[in-house]
Amino acid sequence: MRRIVITGLIVFSTLTLSWVGGAFGQRVREGAAATTRATQVEVTNFPSVQGVTGAVNVGNLPAVQTVGGSVAISNLPLDADGNLRVIPTPQTPSFSLRKIADGLAIDAPKGSNIPIGTFSVGGYHRFVLIGRTTINPENSVWCFRLQPLLTIDGSQIGAESQIDFCSSSSGTTITGVSYSSDANMIWPELTIVAMPYSPTDQAVGTATLDLWLYLSN
Repeated sequence: MRRIVITGLIVFSTLTLSWVGGAFGQRVREGAAATTRATQVEVTNFPSVQGVTGAVNVGNLPAVQTVGGSVAISNLPLDADGNLRVIPTPQTPSFSLRKIADGLAIDAPKGSNIPIGTFSVGGYHRFVLIGRTTINPENSVWCFRLQPLLTIDGSQIGAESQIDFCSSSSGTTITGVSYSSDANMIWPELTIVAMPYSPTDQAVGTATLDLWLYLSN
């Protein structure tokens, strides 16, 4: 009987120690899991920046926002004195010289004018019209007039000083140079017209014309 009691105590003690050890181990494992900390992870081997050609569509941008008060803008181009650099408005050139007729053929009066062209002169205040002609009158004296007209979109508003070229006598070829000018022109458009005329409607002959338009301020 005594041996049975001792054996039972030994078995009970063994089971008790096993249970206590298992519970302690479980508490240790639970505590270890609760104190685990995150560690930093480094990711490398990204591809380098790539150039993109063509159109790139960027969406989901915020709508324009109204801003009250002052807005500070940095990284603007400055000059040596710290002033903001801006692109100036292009200025009208101080002068312009262009040839507007080169060997233009003009016949003796036939009752119609000859348009040479319409030219923009906005921004200039002075013009000089320079003409050179050779006239060949075959049977009578005849002339032609170079008339600068003030126009807007092709419609005449006024006129400037004209140039008149005339043959000196029947059958005599002449070459002449003349000009007209205005030192106070305030108009955006000039239209130049050649107007042949003669004392007689029977005039026959031809002329060639070179013409330059000089503009300045």
